[in-house]
Amino acid sequence: MFNPENQRRTTIIRGRNQAELDFFLPKYVEIISEICPMSESDFRKSFNTKLKDSIPISLNDKALSNHRTEIAGKLFGLWLKKDNDMIYLSAKGKRYIIDADNPAFFKDICYKFQFPNGMDTLGKIIDNHKDGIKIRQFSFILELLRLAEKNENFLTKKDIGYYVLNAKDVLQGKTEPQEVLNTVLSARRTDTIRALPSGSNTTQHINEQLNLLKFANLIKVYGSEIRLNKYEEKCINFIASKWSEPLLLDTYIYSLDNSKEIANFRSAWQSHYSSFDSGLYENFITSIHAITGESSITEHHPIPATGISTVELGTKGEDYVFDLEKNRVLNFDEGLAKRVINMSLIKGIGYDIQSINADGSEDSNNFIYIEVKSTKQVTDPSGDWSDNVNLTATEWVALEQHGTSYKIYRVYFTSTGPKLFVIDNPADKIKSNLINARFRQVQLNFKSDVLREY
Repeated sequence: MFNPENQRRTTIIRGRNQAELDFFLPKYVEIISEICPMSESDFRKSFNTKLKDSIPISLNDKALSNHRTEIAGKLFGLWLKKDNDMIYLSAKGKRYIIDADNPAFFKDICYKFQFPNGMDTLGKIIDNHKDGIKIRQFSFILELLRLAEKNENFLTKKDIGYYVLNAKDVLQGKTEPQEVLNTVLSARRTDTIRALPSGSNTTQHINEQLNLLKFANLIKVYGSEIRLNKYEEKCINFIASKWSEPLLLDTYIYSLDNSKEIANFRSAWQSHYSSFDSGLYENFITSIHAITGESSITEHHPIPATGISTVELGTKGEDYVFDLEKNRVLNFDEGLAKRVINMSLIKGIGYDIQSINADGSEDSNNFIYIEVKSTKQVTDPSGDWSDNVNLTATEWVALEQHGTSYKIYRVYFTSTGPKLFVIDNPADKIKSNLINARFRQVQLNFKSDVLREY
């Protein structure tokens, strides 16, 4: 019988700057893909230096190392060390380069996460084993929320914290979601108050686990209530269905009383957690519709209910900007609106939208050339943040050629709708070192006299 008063605090890695993880993720991948493979000792220095130089906030050495080891390494699984003591970008890091799907990345984390896991210190892992902790907690939470919402019952963060993430019976795999729900509803009917003590020390691990579900776009928080994201039903059902299945990595087959077994366990966890399975990942691909909740972003292309490729993402961003520019110029002078043209299907010109200034100045009729760069993530851009976009060779040439007339429009498709930011005259900002241009490819031009026939 479920006894929720049998409490047990089981923590996860503390995700520093949790509100900024959506923005740190692409930065981690960019840095690791640029510098790796490299030796572990060189990786420590190089990662910390590049992260420090590429973000607007100030981090001390300890915080930088925390980002490298605890978040980018353990929590995100973006890099792994192989037998030759070399550090490599993980398979799921390589996948992120292809699709830049932040929510899908976090869905993969929620699917694979479990207690016990290989992220924790050895002491915590041993304690979890001694207490018989055995749960895929995100699957359990999603199934619990599914059952509750069938009858329009909505749980709170305090409910999830007390009755699931701190409940020893649940963490030991001895209780089913339906029994937990019945207990919660019974307590409500009798006005029985059960809650965690106040204070960050008792709630931090709960907040951070729920944050992962939010970043995965699987839950929404309305005041004190947690609700499932109805636009992610397929993925929610898939992950929720695993709540009663065995741990993906059975940590109990390893004896943790000798160094060889511990090393084997660490290696097995790292291989499992940093892996990429294309068949599995199909369940995690995120549509813009699922993030924004809007049936369509533009009138040109309806958003598919299922996944969206990077090409489709680019198209959505271009259409969104085209509509905004068309309306902006229409409001200025209806006769000039025909000068706004979507050029995205024309190859080799280095921009997506041709528009005009239309700002009331003497240059109002002059053309501007807009390159659109789109991304999707749950959180809104706020405060100081760091970001990056990749330019093709033709876009770089256009940037230099058009100077003040060239603009980069950065579109963020977020849970509160699209957010648009503009970089005016990026060429000048690069010259002024306000933007750091990093060249990842080198073209080698040569004549036949340097070639040796095989």
